[in-house]
Amino acid sequence: MTNILNDWKEIYRYREFLKNSVSKDLRTRYKGSFFGFLWTFLNPLLMLVVYSILFSIIVRMQVENYPIFLFSSLLAWNFFSSSVQTSSSIIVSSSNLIKKIYFPHEILPLSVVFGGLMNFLYGLIILIPALAIFGYYPNINYIWLPLILLIQVILTIGFSFLISSLTVFFGI
Repeated sequence: MTNILNDWKEIYRYREFLKNSVSKDLRTRYKGSFFGFLWTFLNPLLMLVVYSILFSIIVRMQVENYPIFLFSSLLAWNFFSSSVQTSSSIIVSSSNLIKKIYFPHEILPLSVVFGGLMNFLYGLIILIPALAIFGYYPNINYIWLPLILLIQVILTIGFSFLISSLTVFFGI
């Protein structure tokens, strides 16, 4: 138990490196695109519009407000899947950095997860007003959102650590 606590203390000591890694990830994600950082908001908004048109007009799902249900589910899933997928190769792709300087290697998958978390939070900026438009106004149940988000972040960090270490071990 003290070993795990010491590992987290060391990660905390390198928090500036973690913050800079997350910032670099967010800056470079849409760097070459026309809209740049605006894609962080446009992507979920366009996704919501397409799903609303597709499942309300074309497919005609019998579930009430299916597009908003699907959009909220996909936001959480995209955060998890993109974080785990990107973290699978982050240690191998950062091998030059690992060889040159010392830092806790756990920071690399953490930076990917926290970058994905920031995109998820930007998606919530689109989701919460969309919920109000569809008639789901903020209520007392919104207090559970931080707890659910914390559980999802912990689960995503766990899978990201597992997959990134297996990728290094097996050289996939």
